[in-house]
Order: sequence, then C-alpha cells, then structure tokens
Amino acid sequence: MVKRVSVRNAQFQQWHALLGNRTKRQRAGEFLIHGVRPITLAVERGWPLTAVLRAEGPKLSGWAQGVLAAVEAPVYSVAADLMAELSERADDGVELIAVGAMPPTPSTASRSPPTCSSSPSTAPPAPATSAPSPDPATPWAPPPWS
Repeated sequence: MVKRVSVRNAQFQQWHALLGNRTKRQRAGEFLIHGVRPITLAVERGWPLTAVLRAEGPKLSGWAQGVLAAVEAPVYSVAADLMAELSERADDGVELIAVGAMPPTPSTASRSPPTCSSSPSTAPPAPATSAPSPDPATPWAPPPWS
C-alpha cells in the first residue's frame, strides 16, 4: 500500500531533518539516499531501507518500478514540491529517494551498562602458572625459557 504525503506533516519534517542535521540522523538511525546509482547499489547489496519516497504524478521509469518491486520497505507517494525540497534540486525533481537505516555503532549498539556475573560458568579461566604439579610422581621442572 502506498501512503500519500502532500503536506509538510510530521513524517515529512522527519525526512527533512535527516538532510542537514547529523545529530537527528544518528538519533533516528536513518539517512536519505539520493540518485540512481546510490539507490541501485543499496538495493543490490541488501542495505536495509526503512522507506522509499516516490514522486507523485507522472509514470515512473522502468528503473524506479524495478526498485519499488525489489524492496519491502513502505512506499510513500510524495507531492512534487515536497519531493523537490527533499532532493534539494530546483530543476526537474527526482523519481525516488530512499531512506536507509544506519548500522549500529559501538556507542549506540548497547546503551545498557555491562553486567557482572559471579556464576562459575562465566568466570574467566584461571591464568596458567608454573607452580609444581599436584602429582608427586611427576617432577616439576622450570620452563626452558627461565
């Protein structure tokens, strides 16, 4: 099902914030993908897309139809003036803009503090020592490097 965006609603404002605000991109975990080649590469390489924005109006090219058929992300039909604003192009607009998901970074992958466990099954192994063996029949000798 294609959702329609024809006014500057909250969804549009979120996409617009992804354009120039790195903090909002990192917080949302999303970024906009512009252009035929970047979108094609993202789809071919299986990059996770959270949405695909298509220009409302004229029939889409074969490339754009192929992209829409290949992705499972929600599709939004965006009014031409809003699409031009998101694409930051004054001339004839773009057909598609993809919204990609950012991979988790070490600082965002786990926000909870590490936990300590005192159970013996998770304790690290004891360090190797050069102490005498407990078996009295086996004589102890210092390692050859000492």
